[in-house]
Amino acid sequence: MRRLISRFRRHGSEGLISRRIGMRPNNAIPESVRQNIMTIISRNYSDFGPTLACGYLRDSHGITVSAETLRKWMTDEGLWKPRRKRRARIHPLRERRARRGELVQIDGTGIRGDSQYNESGLDQTCGSCASAGRICSVLGISGGVS
Repeated sequence: MRRLISRFRRHGSEGLISRRIGMRPNNAIPESVRQNIMTIISRNYSDFGPTLACGYLRDSHGITVSAETLRKWMTDEGLWKPRRKRRARIHPLRERRARRGELVQIDGTGIRGDSQYNESGLDQTCGSCASAGRICSVLGISGGVS
C-alpha cells in the first residue's frame, strides 16, 4: 500500500495503473511449447475433444497442460467448436402418406397360439390405431391373426 501511495504522489492517477499492461504473464506457456503441442494434436488427435486429448498428451507424450488451456488453443486453431457454436442437426419430419393404409406399422405381442395374442397397428397416414382385423381389411388381406 505504501508503494501505491508514493507512486500516486509522484505520478498522480497514472501512477496507479499497472505497469505490466500489454506484457505476457509470468506463468504463460512459451509459444514454442504451444506450437509443439498443437502439432502433436493436429497429427494424432485432431478428432478428439480437449479433455480426451489432454489425457492422451499426458499419458502418451508426458506433456501436462490443462484441458481448458487446450480447449482455448484448439478453438483458436479451428480443431474444436464450442457446443454453442456447433450446428444443430435438423431431422425433418417425414411427409404423411396420401391415403389411409399406405404405411402401417404392425406390432404383435404375446405368443402365437395363445388366446391372449394381440396384434395392433398404427396407420402412419393419419396416426390412428387399428386392430388386426381392421388392418387386414384395409390392406385387402383375408383373415386376421393366424
